[in-house]
Amino acid sequence: DLLKSRPQDNSIDSVIQAISDPARGKDLPKMMATAKLITARIIIGYEKFDNLETDKGNWCETLYEKLYIAGARQYDGVMGLGDRLVFVTFNYDRSLERFLIYRIAKEFEKSEEDVAKDLMAKYKFIHPHGKAGVILDNSDSDYRTYEDNWQDGESIHKAVKEIKFITETLTPEEEHTFG
Repeated sequence: DLLKSRPQDNSIDSVIQAISDPARGKDLPKMMATAKLITARIIIGYEKFDNLETDKGNWCETLYEKLYIAGARQYDGVMGLGDRLVFVTFNYDRSLERFLIYRIAKEFEKSEEDVAKDLMAKYKFIHPHGKAGVILDNSDSDYRTYEDNWQDGESIHKAVKEIKFITETLTPEEEHTFG
């Protein structure tokens, strides 16, 4: 049912709502859980560094160039802009964060790990619908690397825990399943 999209449905949320019918034995929490697993697997499959356009001409590069100039072409200047900027993305993937980590590290000859720590500390990235995992490793997080294997059950489980659908209200069953 989940994979049979109707033309009038323009989001995963509307598809889930449309096909979830308790009278027909369709359980919304189970449909949500299934949709999250499918979504996580698809997103993880596309989170590949090779999929990031690192040449001039893409919107991430244009954004980086604006940050670089506004930050006076200095690492501390670029990081200092985080006090005034908030990025809101409605995508589940973490491509913007990953691109900025890569590009800043390359520009200033710093390790990606150090740039990731600074970037996540200084900038705010809001994913209203969640994201396919935590991008910065810390001891109490569900961190997974950007290029984790989409076939790895642990990577999918970590991503599922971070995904939220628009109409979602977590039930105790979902909390137990993904908690």
